[in-house]
Amino acid sequence: MPGSADLIGASLWQAEHVGANPTQANMNRANLTGANLNRATLTGASYDRSTHWPDGFDPEKHGAHRVE
Repeated sequence: MPGSADLIGASLWQAEHVGANPTQANMNRANLTGANLNRATLTGASYDRSTHWPDGFDPEKHGAHRVE
């Protein structure tokens, strides 16, 4: 599902997103704790310091970049 998305403040806690492709997504303040993002492609997606990721997940490895 390629395309841009506004996920500001979204709660996707424990969601199954295997293979999701939210390119250009704004993920500021999103709660992704426990979500399965192992195969996600986040190219061009942005996040801030208050975005919560699953334990051990590296958003930059998956293409996202941090903004402030």
